[in-house]
Amino acid sequence: MAVSYHLNNAVTGVAPNFTIDYPKVKYSRGKLTLPDNIAMATTVDAQLDISWSNLGTDDQFQNATDRLTLMVYNPSKTKFTYKANNRLTMNGG
Repeated sequence: MAVSYHLNNAVTGVAPNFTIDYPKVKYSRGKLTLPDNIAMATTVDAQLDISWSNLGTDDQFQNATDRLTLMVYNPSKTKFTYKANNRLTMNGG
């Protein structure tokens, strides 16, 4: 599924000049909907702050023990970072 999906949806261009449409890359899939208002900002050098709104209709799937896995790619540096099993914290209410 992963290769087929990415070749059909996330790879653009004509050989030999293929490029990746990064917003269309999928790391995983499942039945949960994405949160609303996902935002990222760099407020401090080398730090990425990520925020989102409550999941709304999927509240029944939220749990205090939920974990988050992140993969962030910087195409200008051709580097990525991967952080698994992060504990979620509530900030600002």
